[in-house]
Amino acid sequence: MPARACWSDSKSDARLLKTEADTAPGVAGFNLAGFNTLSIPAIAERFIEVTTPEQLREELASLQASGLQPALILGGGSNVVLTQPRYPVVLHLQMKGIRFRGDGHVTVAAGENWHGFVERTLEHKCYGLENLALIPGSCGAAPIQNIGAYGVEIGEFVTAVRAMHRQSGEIRSFSADECRFAYRDSYFKGPEGRQWIILSLDLQLRTQARLNLAYPELAAAWAAQSEWLNESELQIADEAQRLARVVAALRRYKLPDPAVTPNSGSFFKNPIVDAQRFEDLQMRWPGIVGYPLAGGQVKLAAGWLIDRAGHKGSVSGGVGLHHRQALVLVNPGRCSGAAVLDFASRIQQDIARHFAVNLEIEPDQY
Repeated sequence: MPARACWSDSKSDARLLKTEADTAPGVAGFNLAGFNTLSIPAIAERFIEVTTPEQLREELASLQASGLQPALILGGGSNVVLTQPRYPVVLHLQMKGIRFRGDGHVTVAAGENWHGFVERTLEHKCYGLENLALIPGSCGAAPIQNIGAYGVEIGEFVTAVRAMHRQSGEIRSFSADECRFAYRDSYFKGPEGRQWIILSLDLQLRTQARLNLAYPELAAAWAAQSEWLNESELQIADEAQRLARVVAALRRYKLPDPAVTPNSGSFFKNPIVDAQRFEDLQMRWPGIVGYPLAGGQVKLAAGWLIDRAGHKGSVSGGVGLHHRQALVLVNPGRCSGAAVLDFASRIQQDIARHFAVNLEIEPDQY
């Protein structure tokens, strides 16, 4: 992250930050390129770091009284596409804290780094999140997308989400049922849910390790641990901790590091079709990859569709798809959000032409 100088807003304890680059002639506001993993360039007229719920409520009230609303709430910036060149106000959530309450019950603040949190849970013998190791972003963003990997989703473990309403400042707790978790979706992705800013999560984790190796790729890597782990990692006695290291190694192999090649991880959702539609697709495309779901549905591997259509590794105008994982859109040209979405739209259109299947974009667009 670039060196920063900061100064205090006289009306609040919030800090407005500016990079040295932002002080160059002709550049105003705060550069957001370093605060989203796609490295999309955009300017925030005001960038405010928020460290407590009390400060968040004060900032929201102040903005409302001034006739302003935050155009963007940012956490880790790992699952967003910035579509505008400028934002009047950005609130950067930096609320921290992890509390282990016993019997696998854990509370974590929204600003905690997700992977760091996974590591802490395993250190405290709280199990279940090991398959979600090394997913980028903050804990507050995790339930919005219902993040998942290798056969596990966070919604399986969330018991409550505490959030603040943007307009009223009301704080309330949402039960797991009220969160409406679904595949890469939740209540907080919808119009009503977007009015709530997540403050913290309650999770019920396991007190005994129970490895989930249902995903074939992970099972194969677990069976060949010596190919993925170094000698010190192989000596880790706790199998769940060791599995988290295998998951991390797999992700590092398959996925680009956002610090080197800007990306937001999986850019497209795996489409879900009914069993009959899957059989029809199999007739034409015998090698198509699908995973059976409850209710007679099948989840298609979007990466296979994109690869089969010939787009894996393709680049156009500084935006492309990763050469090892077709599901990952990369932005090596540090292009605008409009350019990223234009490239994604062309992929969507081509997949629809090839397979008559609609691909949905996973990251939120602001």
